[in-house]
Amino acid sequence: MAPTPSTSQKRTAGINVPAPTKTCTDPRCPFHGNLRVHGRSFTGVVTSAKATRTVTVLFSWKHLIPKYERFQTRRTSVKAHSPPCLDPREGMTVTVMETRPLSKTKNFVVVQINDATTIPNTQEHIAAITRSEKTVLKTSTQKQKSE
Repeated sequence: MAPTPSTSQKRTAGINVPAPTKTCTDPRCPFHGNLRVHGRSFTGVVTSAKATRTVTVLFSWKHLIPKYERFQTRRTSVKAHSPPCLDPREGMTVTVMETRPLSKTKNFVVVQINDATTIPNTQEHIAAITRSEKTVLKTSTQKQKSE
C-alpha cells in the first residue's frame, strides 16, 4: 500500500483537474489521501447531498434510436464519495471519476466542481426535464404515425 501523503502535500491524482484549495485528512480523497482513480469519468448534477460524504449525481446522454432516426435522452444516477476539501452541494455541476468499490453502491468519487452555482429546486428541475423528454418522444411518435 502506498504511503499516505501529509496534509500539506497535494497529489495530482493522475488527472487533468486543478487541485482543490482547501486541504483535508480524508484517506479516500484522490488529492490528499491514497485513493486512485481510473476508468470512466463524466459530468453531472448533484441531486442529493444528504448522506455523510456521499452525493448522488445525475448524468444524461443522447442515444440514437435508428428506427425513428431520433435521439433519446437517457439518464442515470450514481452514488459518489464527496471529499471534505471539495464539499459539493445539491444542484452543483460536478465531475466524477470511477474508483475501486468504496461501499456496496459507491464506485465513484467527486474530483472537480465545475459550476459552483446551485439550482434552487433540483427535484423540480429534474421533474421538468422528465416532462419535456416525454413530450418530445410523444410528438415524434405521433409524427411517425401520421406519415
